[in-house]
Amino acid sequence: MPETSDTCLLQRDENEFRRINRQHRLWTRTLDYLIHPAIDATLPKDSKIADVATGTGIWALATARALTESVTLVGFDNCKNQFPHPDSIPKNVSFEAQNLLKPFPIHHQGAFDLVSIRLVASALKKEEWELAARNLFSLLKPGGYIQWMEADISESCTPLQNTPQACSHSLASLAKYALSFLHSKGTDPSGCRRLLEIFRCMGLEDCTQDVFSSDRDPSLRAEFSDVHARALLGILEQAGLQMWSGWNLEKVREWERRVVAELETGRVPGIIEK
Repeated sequence: MPETSDTCLLQRDENEFRRINRQHRLWTRTLDYLIHPAIDATLPKDSKIADVATGTGIWALATARALTESVTLVGFDNCKNQFPHPDSIPKNVSFEAQNLLKPFPIHHQGAFDLVSIRLVASALKKEEWELAARNLFSLLKPGGYIQWMEADISESCTPLQNTPQACSHSLASLAKYALSFLHSKGTDPSGCRRLLEIFRCMGLEDCTQDVFSSDRDPSLRAEFSDVHARALLGILEQAGLQMWSGWNLEKVREWERRVVAELETGRVPGIIEK
């Protein structure tokens, strides 16, 4: 996940590694694609693809497995300590440290048929969304595509009950606290709503937006809720480390117990992310 400094917002430990990989699997099953079908249909067989904010590299590795070996993939992330082990990386995939908010090396500019980016809403300030978009645009070949997948974790993200009297109070409160912490740092998760406008103002053509609910596949509801809660707890763990507004790690663990108990009742609220 890109940051404005050299510090990652979420801890990059083994638990976060597993959460990122679970989150990838859920997103892929929900959307039913790695590359949008409209883009996939037009990519050349020898495409060069960038995966920005690659995290553990799971999207890049999965995409490499799904495409031919003539495709080249490069994963970029500001935090490189979760890059895959070199022995597990195919020959047509590589990873590089790169801050999304800084210019990419000149040899990468204008080099990619597709630039993919996912889930950076918790890292970007209001004025940084356009900067990020311009840096991504600099990577594209003429006629190339940007695929930006984002979860709207702003106030519009609402836990919904799926059975009578299902409890969602702790999860809703957790989301509120996490959003308040992000706002206190100047982060603007709602900036994803402006992406279409930003790209059109930059002169990109054929800009379209698909909006899905995370509840699209009801069978994934419980795991989606758990992964969502783990992401919120990761944000608040940073609040605890920084002793923000009365938070500490003990308080985070207490909220974790509350939310997990709520989710384990079997009456799991769905998370609607627009």
